[in-house]
Amino acid sequence: MRATNPPGQNRGLSQSRVQDVQSGSSNKATGPIINKDPARVENERISTQTKCREGREVGSLPHDQAMRSGAGPSVPVASAVVGDDRDGFFSFKSVASERVVVERVDRDVAVVNGPLVDVPLHGNYGDVNMKFKGVRDLREGGVDMSGIMMANGVKNSVMLNQNVCFHGAEGSASVSGGGVKKGKWKRWAREARKKRNFLNGLVDGSGTLRVGDSEMEGIISTYFSELFTSAQPSAQQMEVVLNSVESRLPLTLREELDRPFTAEEVRVALFQMPPDKSPGVDGFPADFFQRFWEVVGGDVTKLCLDCLNEGKSVEGINHSLLCLIPKVKSVERMTDIRPISLCNVVYKCISKSLANRLRTVLGFVIDDTQSAFISGRLITDNAMVGFECLHALRRKVNGKKRGFMSLKLDMSKAYDRVEWNFVEGMMRRLGFSENWISKIMNCVSTVSYSFILNGQIRGYIKPSRGLRQGDPLSPYLFLLCAQGLSSLISSAERCGDFAGFRCSRWGPKITHLFFADDSLLFTRATLAECSNLKRLLGFYSVASGQLVNFGKSAVCFSKQISGDSRNILAAVLGMEIVEQHDRYLGLPCVVGKNKRVVFDGIKERVWKKIQSWSTRFFSGGGREVLIKAVLQSIPVYSMNLFRLPKALISGLHSLCAKFWWGGNGPKRKMHWCSWETLCKAKWEGGLGFRDLGDFNKAMIAKQCWRIINNPNSLVSRVLKGCYFPETSLLDAKIGKVGYFLWKSLVWGRELISKGSRWRVGGGKTIRVYKDRWIPRVSTFKISSPPVLNENICVDFLKLADGSWNSVLVRNSFSEEEADAILGLPSGSFLEEDSLLWHYDISGSFSVRSGYWLARDVESRSGGSGLSSSVSWWKFLWRLRIPPKVKIFMWKAVNNWIPTAVNLISHGMKIDPWCKLCSSKAESSVHALWCCASLLRVRRGCLVGGHVKDFAPLSFFDFVLLCRAKVDVDYFEFLCIVWWRVWFIRNQVVHNLDGLADSDIIAWASSFIHAYRDSLALSSSSSVLQRVVPKWQAPPVGTYKINSDAAVDSRRKITGIGVVIRNNLGHVMACLCQSFPGVLQPPVAEAVAVLRGLRLALEAGLYPALLESDALSVVKMINERVIPCADIGIVLHDILVELGNPCFNSVSFVPRLANCVAHNLAKLALGSEGEFVWLEDCPLAVQSLVSGDCPSLL
Repeated sequence: MRATNPPGQNRGLSQSRVQDVQSGSSNKATGPIINKDPARVENERISTQTKCREGREVGSLPHDQAMRSGAGPSVPVASAVVGDDRDGFFSFKSVASERVVVERVDRDVAVVNGPLVDVPLHGNYGDVNMKFKGVRDLREGGVDMSGIMMANGVKNSVMLNQNVCFHGAEGSASVSGGGVKKGKWKRWAREARKKRNFLNGLVDGSGTLRVGDSEMEGIISTYFSELFTSAQPSAQQMEVVLNSVESRLPLTLREELDRPFTAEEVRVALFQMPPDKSPGVDGFPADFFQRFWEVVGGDVTKLCLDCLNEGKSVEGINHSLLCLIPKVKSVERMTDIRPISLCNVVYKCISKSLANRLRTVLGFVIDDTQSAFISGRLITDNAMVGFECLHALRRKVNGKKRGFMSLKLDMSKAYDRVEWNFVEGMMRRLGFSENWISKIMNCVSTVSYSFILNGQIRGYIKPSRGLRQGDPLSPYLFLLCAQGLSSLISSAERCGDFAGFRCSRWGPKITHLFFADDSLLFTRATLAECSNLKRLLGFYSVASGQLVNFGKSAVCFSKQISGDSRNILAAVLGMEIVEQHDRYLGLPCVVGKNKRVVFDGIKERVWKKIQSWSTRFFSGGGREVLIKAVLQSIPVYSMNLFRLPKALISGLHSLCAKFWWGGNGPKRKMHWCSWETLCKAKWEGGLGFRDLGDFNKAMIAKQCWRIINNPNSLVSRVLKGCYFPETSLLDAKIGKVGYFLWKSLVWGRELISKGSRWRVGGGKTIRVYKDRWIPRVSTFKISSPPVLNENICVDFLKLADGSWNSVLVRNSFSEEEADAILGLPSGSFLEEDSLLWHYDISGSFSVRSGYWLARDVESRSGGSGLSSSVSWWKFLWRLRIPPKVKIFMWKAVNNWIPTAVNLISHGMKIDPWCKLCSSKAESSVHALWCCASLLRVRRGCLVGGHVKDFAPLSFFDFVLLCRAKVDVDYFEFLCIVWWRVWFIRNQVVHNLDGLADSDIIAWASSFIHAYRDSLALSSSSSVLQRVVPKWQAPPVGTYKINSDAAVDSRRKITGIGVVIRNNLGHVMACLCQSFPGVLQPPVAEAVAVLRGLRLALEAGLYPALLESDALSVVKMINERVIPCADIGIVLHDILVELGNPCFNSVSFVPRLANCVAHNLAKLALGSEGEFVWLEDCPLAVQSLVSGDCPSLL
């Protein structure tokens, strides 16, 4: 954003001159200052900042000259966000607010580096120590613009230095102990990316290669000017498409979109942005605004709300930089470049606020054939439908009268060619209000561009069409644009001009599938259909600006179509003929018998990624992160739909294992344990790497779960028509002609069958003895001998009010099964029975819980003697030491460090004796503690006096003994000592320089203190004062309900407590109630909430508000989320009761503010049935009631 100096703060300018400069000219009353060439202005600003970094005074540039140039001074910290004066121009707030900025900068610098004293700062940003004195002086003297800029220059440099120090702490010489700096890796990656993105030359329109920056600037400016210039479609041309669009937006949603924006929406939009993404032309990333929101938040919010609610133009903050990203290795033409827009963060707050509202209504106006960026739809939905259609197309046999074809369209520069008038027309036809449309067009039509060429900002482009890749609104607006083509095709299909294609007799007809700019169309292979399609695409292209690249598009035909007919039809379409589409949405369309060949590209990508790295850059912790976050994420997309071959899975495991043990070079390194061990959870002694086979199964099971629970979705209807028209997915048979996708889904279905059961609503559709419905992990089925009718349903076990008939349940089933049944909640409103996932608290399938079920953790964790090991591993991974030290300790306690004894145990024939003392075999415990060369180390550690006889112990036993003898802080210090001892031993053994053993203790002490200091810097600098929570009285005329629950597992009973008080703290009603059975804690808390609401209604104590100490339950209630889990039965009833206007709110309070209800719930465990007191309470809680309200004493 460009801003001006505040009146009275400009040296050498009169007040009238200041006003003239701010307004741009005396004749203009509104609008920000926009220079004719912002690129030149930006370069001057960068030049000024460069001079500052070289040590010159920031304010040395004469203000008259700066203002005449249109650049103004560099935007300071709080001044990046500006208010608006009475004329509507952007200006800084006041000198007082600027002084707050200086004080905040001073405080931030002090937090990072202590008092304002000389400190060494990062060399790339110059020495800013010379400016510290000036910052101190700002506290005492006047505040002007140059001072503000200087203060923020200091702050920015110090913050950057602190950031570099923190992220590179493991690698610094004083902390790492010989490790490789993270900064070295980052610099290498940054230089490689800079080299890759550097443009050496471009070919102009005549085919001549131009290498000079000025020549390339001209080529780029011409290209973008032509690309972003509107073709000016006429109203009649657009009406051809718009007439096929139906109004779909309900009135209630239109009113929701039109309500005024709030400050909270702006704040949420800002904090949704990744903090470290590239900033816009003003240079301020989202991280800056998020860190200093308390300083700049008011100004940002005011500006955003003025634009969103008052209709002020965003043109002054809507200048974007085009970052030129190469799409190929060797860039020669502009078509090889993808332009990504870098927008100002303040503008993105406005855009993202609009986008957050828009995306909530897109599901109502966008066809189900589009699945991009819409809640509840995934890219895999379109992929599955597309693959089934293509598979059915290939299966069409000879003898049919008509053949079919599928067309894969390539849209050229899809985002860049969108006509603004068409987007506006689409919103109007879909039912959006004029108020909403004007807000969207304010963001779309006020944009201007410069571009970054080899690190320099150049050019100025004022577009008249196009959507920016980088604007939060653009993906959603493109969906609205593509809806025009979708409506046009659907209208043609209804008129009989476009046939579409059915995968099966019972399935829906598919005419097209869109995912952003990826398009797949299906229709009959006739001349009439081809002509109609070409005509429809022509109408859409003229109206929207979208251009179909027929040269890159392709068409494939079913088997009935002869070669001559194919050639004729392809000539009409102007497309290439292919036997089958190779890939759709990045996945293979055809998977034959040799599946390894199809998916081998995944292994190649993993191998190339490993080859691009060097293990010398990474510690063990670094390799762990790369394997989990990078290598094992590469096959995930394919795993969503396809079962990868076992040979491929094994090969990927092998590559990851080699990288982990440091063997990606020509040398083969020793693998100290199996990959299966590495895949164990960390609390089991592994590292938590994924077993890709089990993870693959969990990913596919997720798709099965979505198909089961969304039966009306397009993909569910297509698959049901193809494979299970008369049954469900869980009961469907695999068949003989199914596509590989279907066979993969059947494989993943096994996991759903293993971990799902029925949630009892009314119980009318669940068979007592045949279905899976009781919460027992073994089978979820009744195993007691049947004493009731074998076909009877669960509703027979309930009373008229929906509660369980405990007598019948106890008499009909075993004690274990009866307890499980009585522990299920029963509701009075929700009658529907539904499938739930047992292993997640939400009741919905999650890949995480599915993966661990596939790993069968429960069966492995039941062995004896495991609890102590589990406790140790959890303790280790919670220590406040660097990840690489934790990895070292993990290796050391498992005897996986290369000591002589450990190497011999793995088959190497070497001398077992210690090379430092030559008196004992070099085992792990000897090398790290018992060696004679470590005498002074042992004397310097406290454990030497506590552990007398440790020679016979393994290192693991010795570590456990040390853990029992010292506190956590000192144990962390010992880990650093052992890690340093191993480092020094390797230096000495391999004839490198090593420190004397007496220096190890001092070094380890210095290291642990430095590391803890870095952790302290990364946490919040402010310490909140601890406040003991207390019960607060409700407003006058309102009652407050407090509820809680308690469970006694031994006696198999659940109790709830409720107390209702008025604004004076007087008890108006309270309740104790117990239930047979052990309810899950969240379910019991929800039952207490429900009973509290009903008690208030029964006693006539309303209006009322309710408090509970169950955060998860309160969150689900306020978000109106009804999960598939057992708790959903109770939550449904709660939301029904909250529909009554008698209740104001449900909120969370800590346990200390809910003591009375908590003790009533515990009291209920000692009684049977329900007890209610009106205007009184039990003696056991009277003192607590008085403590909550001292006035009652």
